[in-house]
Amino acid sequence: MAEGGKDAYSGKLGGSEPRRKFLGRIVQGAKIAGGVLAIRGGIQTKDETVEAAERAKGFYSGLLFGEPKRAVESLVGKEPTYFNLVYRGLSGKDLEDAKIQAMEEGRSMADSGRLLRIAEHEGLITKIAEAHGIPKELLLGLAAYESEGFAKSVGKAGEKGLTHMSDAIALKHGLRISDGDDDERFDPEKCLRATAEELAEARDQLGNLGLGVLRWNTGEPQLYDELLAPYFANTYGEEPGLEVQNVSDFFKAKIGQHEVTVYHLFKNLEGWERVRVYVPRVLGVAGAYYGCETIINS
Repeated sequence: MAEGGKDAYSGKLGGSEPRRKFLGRIVQGAKIAGGVLAIRGGIQTKDETVEAAERAKGFYSGLLFGEPKRAVESLVGKEPTYFNLVYRGLSGKDLEDAKIQAMEEGRSMADSGRLLRIAEHEGLITKIAEAHGIPKELLLGLAAYESEGFAKSVGKAGEKGLTHMSDAIALKHGLRISDGDDDERFDPEKCLRATAEELAEARDQLGNLGLGVLRWNTGEPQLYDELLAPYFANTYGEEPGLEVQNVSDFFKAKIGQHEVTVYHLFKNLEGWERVRVYVPRVLGVAGAYYGCETIINS
């Protein structure tokens, strides 16, 4: 390597130890890309897997060297995409900031186990998402984030299945719940179908897909009472009065009128750290997964 290249490289990484970590993460990223494609049927031979991994290195090195524009374009793809549906109406610096946040959150969760496990369910996820008019990337990202791809995963609050479905949502969609293995949330097809139905309903009720994904995490009462109501009251001086017959319709109208997205909701809100990163993580892990194919086929 030329001396100038070496100096530039060292200056960005700060010495031999960061360099080793850097190279290790490139190798890990390349292995993930090759492994995911192998499961998805896009790679057939060892030589092809190695070639795919080599081509993936450029993408991961772009992430690690802090070139967000190139990385974002690779992860998100050409617009409009599922990302634009979530952040509908967002533009300029706000849109770029939202993309970078999703990229960073996705990178933090792009471990090989998670992505390789969720790859086994991709065909089912795609079929169910398309049948319900939901972007496959969002359904896959939600499942990858919530359960890490484990069909029999159980959350801290007792949520179960690939998407960590609550008891209330399971019963709402006619799924059997139990303390044993016969809980129907452990059936990937039934769990994913009920999740897609719920996301489609939330999107229609709120008029915004990203807020619909957020509702999966918070539940309806918390989203309305603790997030949307204070946001509209503090930002626009608007709140549902006693004359409002349907609070859901009120918020849907205001969300559409002001083009409110998840990004706006949390931009100037203190706290809520675990909730504010939920949608970016769903988007980010989906981007990390589908980005493997985007980069390798570019």
